[in-house]
Amino acid sequence: MSNKKPVDISDFVCGGFVKEQFDELVEQHKNLPLPEDDSIIEDKPEDIKDDKPLFDYIWSKAESVGKTFEEGRRNAFIFYFSRQTNRYGLPLDFIIEELDKKVGIREHSKHLMRLESEYKLYPQQHGIYNKPNSVPEVEEEQPSYETPIIDKEVIKKLPKIFQDIADMYNKFERERDVAIFGLLTILSGAIHNVIIIHRNKTFYPPLFFVVSAGFASGKGVLTDMRKLGEGVHYYLKDKARKAWSEYEQEMIEYKEKVKDGESAEKPIEPVLPTFFIPVDASAAAFKLKFAKAGGKATMLETESDVMSSILSQDSWGGKGYSMILRKAWEHEAIDFLRLGLDEEIISPQLAMIVSGTPKTVVEMIPSAENGLFSRVGYYSYKIEPKLDDETFGYSKWKENEDRFLKYSNQILNLYQELERQQELGNRIIFHWDKSTQKKMNKIFKDWLKQYRAIIGDSGAKIIFRMGVMASRIAGILSVMRMLEEDKGLTIEELFGKVNTNKDIWITCSKIDFENTVHLIDIIRQHTFNVYENLPQEGVEPRKTKKSAILKFFDRLPKRFPRKNAVKVGAENDVAERTVGKYLKLLLDKGLLDKDNKGNYWKTKENENKK
Repeated sequence: MSNKKPVDISDFVCGGFVKEQFDELVEQHKNLPLPEDDSIIEDKPEDIKDDKPLFDYIWSKAESVGKTFEEGRRNAFIFYFSRQTNRYGLPLDFIIEELDKKVGIREHSKHLMRLESEYKLYPQQHGIYNKPNSVPEVEEEQPSYETPIIDKEVIKKLPKIFQDIADMYNKFERERDVAIFGLLTILSGAIHNVIIIHRNKTFYPPLFFVVSAGFASGKGVLTDMRKLGEGVHYYLKDKARKAWSEYEQEMIEYKEKVKDGESAEKPIEPVLPTFFIPVDASAAAFKLKFAKAGGKATMLETESDVMSSILSQDSWGGKGYSMILRKAWEHEAIDFLRLGLDEEIISPQLAMIVSGTPKTVVEMIPSAENGLFSRVGYYSYKIEPKLDDETFGYSKWKENEDRFLKYSNQILNLYQELERQQELGNRIIFHWDKSTQKKMNKIFKDWLKQYRAIIGDSGAKIIFRMGVMASRIAGILSVMRMLEEDKGLTIEELFGKVNTNKDIWITCSKIDFENTVHLIDIIRQHTFNVYENLPQEGVEPRKTKKSAILKFFDRLPKRFPRKNAVKVGAENDVAERTVGKYLKLLLDKGLLDKDNKGNYWKTKENENKK
């Protein structure tokens, strides 16, 4: 806390100082504590969001308390007005321009200096009244560094359906990656009756993903990925329609029996399954729809502002909506009793993928401390919009539509087979074998140490939940590998034609272990890039890009002299002086060690890096 004496800058602004003396005084006294004479405006209407309406509002409030720019009152007016505009975060240049239009402030040099001094002396006060519950502005220029893409050699080793989908988007790497994560999400919602064992607990495949990128950047390919789930969606809608029709007929018969005085058992309202569930709904409406669907569904939304608007509206149960998502990710039971409806969703399974611009993504999950953030895998990037030869073309339209229909039918067939086996009591159970379990533990222990050291407990929490994502991804890849048309086994070969209550235990191959490690590493780097651009509750915006330090550490070899570290820094736009700071920090955190000759090495727990 400052020991400087609070001052009223009018003491020296009005004392006849020339501009140079004034600037020197400002530099000496900046960040002073506020004077006790500290009036504030407390009742700014919530609907005022733009600069000009806010300026007009503060002007009218000043007039209402007798503060006007009239002869003999100008100093008091500027003192009051500048304090309010600074605290509401209005830009100084904008204020000068507006005041010049109204009162010709540039002709009153003493009062102009007084206005500027408020901003220069009290920068820590800038914006403190500005929409207390709002989301900080985030520039569309994030991410802060170029994020990695999925390696082409890894794509060649993924199960065939992933290779086929990637081939459809091979002109643009970012579109291809978004398509792969979109397919992964669709499959995570379609592969029901598959148990994922993680930390000796039961999980299921559904994944949460968010794609963060600017306008016209290719993230719209998620619309195409929806087509892959439409076979399952319309199959389930038809089942729901038939079930409801039968229920209505049973209700008619029930009512007739009751009317005739006969005893009858009231029909139970059926589950109305669906694959895709709409995002644009209140928390209560979503809960009801999700419950009636049996607690299994997939959310796919290409405009994250739809979800952000819901999560931010208490009147629509935004906080309750967030709770549903968090519980569904953990498969925790969701209970609610409203409007006479007593509903319970046992072990919910919800897959989700949402895309949007960086700003709308921040609005959807406004804090790094938000419990939803650590449950989501992110893919973030920045590219310049491009046109290619196919922009106005049509030659591949029919081929693409046929391919989407083919893959949609493949996923539907898989869904139906798993549904049939579920009716027989048969299950597929994924687990890590001892070898892959040991390797995965090593990787995550290293990441945990790094992120706890550099970022803190919030980083560690994200790494823990990323472990669940890794198990889910490995399970999905293993099931798809097992059931590949040209290599794997059919469901009937696995379970037998008439077997019941049979468990098939599967683990991932060496190839899919490597695929999983690569994909989760991509997610890790993208997720912490998004993390850097989110505020932490109660903490000032970060001044050091911690993700940049971790990126630098990732690229260092196991052992190296300082000059090699400088070279790694140069390759990643890190200045030599900054490299020195990074190395010192990594030494202090126990991630590096060194000898007296200037040679460095990663500590034993981190040697798997390069």
